[in-house]
Amino acid sequence: MSSHVIRLRAPWQRVQIGEGQLWRRRFGQPTGLEAADRLALVVEGLAAAAEVSLNGRLLGNAGPAAGWRQFDVTGLLVARNELTLRTSEVIEPRGEGGPPCGVWLRIDSADRSAEA
Repeated sequence: MSSHVIRLRAPWQRVQIGEGQLWRRRFGQPTGLEAADRLALVVEGLAAAAEVSLNGRLLGNAGPAAGWRQFDVTGLLVARNELTLRTSEVIEPRGEGGPPCGVWLRIDSADRSAEA
């Protein structure tokens, strides 16, 4: 099995909501996906609790207590996607236009070289 990582860096949008923030990032579906591929969304290093949603569907919670969280998003991606992090308090971004934490997609593929 091989893995490929796509980091979801800038551009992120953030909006103040009460005591917290809504972080939003739009992205396209990766190309070349095979039916057997598994996709995971990984969120790491959040300084505050957050709800993680993909295309309006709540995936779960992440935050500093967990360190990192992984969500299975196999079959949930569409041509254009919207990822949101709703934090419970204000968090500063990691760099200009960046997210408040590490966020990436991991694609786990069966070893296609064995099929050749």
